[in-house]
Amino acid sequence: MTIFLWAWLAATVAFQAGLLPHATDLVLNTQFSPYFIAGMALCLIHRYGATPQTLALVAVSLGVAIFAVMLAVALKLTHRLGRPWFAVLGALTYPLYLVNAHIGFIIFERLGDQVNHVLLVAATMALMTGVAAALHYGVERPLAPRLKRLLDRGLPGRRPVHAAPK
Repeated sequence: MTIFLWAWLAATVAFQAGLLPHATDLVLNTQFSPYFIAGMALCLIHRYGATPQTLALVAVSLGVAIFAVMLAVALKLTHRLGRPWFAVLGALTYPLYLVNAHIGFIIFERLGDQVNHVLLVAATMALMTGVAAALHYGVERPLAPRLKRLLDRGLPGRRPVHAAPK
């Protein structure tokens, strides 16, 4: 089974590097394959115990799925790359996630045959970024302090969310 998982992971990386034709993604499902591969490796670990092979599969799969980048950020290994405007871009990621797919697909479906594709993608990206910024600055930031106070009060019999464990 690990041979199959390694082959799938290698093919995923090859596809992402542009080395395989687009049609192969129908079989590889590269958007989600690192998660499937890591999940199958975790299942093997659960059933048969951890081996260097299965642990490496999980690590490499999650690395391919960008978790390696997030781990580097969490470990503060990227602090020299930081710029103040990165925080703004980071703050826009969740509202952008909320609006881009649905509204973007509607725009593409309605205007895709009538507008130059490059212009349509660029304009949709600009519009979605603007909507995300409006959500962040108009909804998230004003409501965040109130939500934090509500969470800090906690539920009866429970310590506040931000309190240190006893």
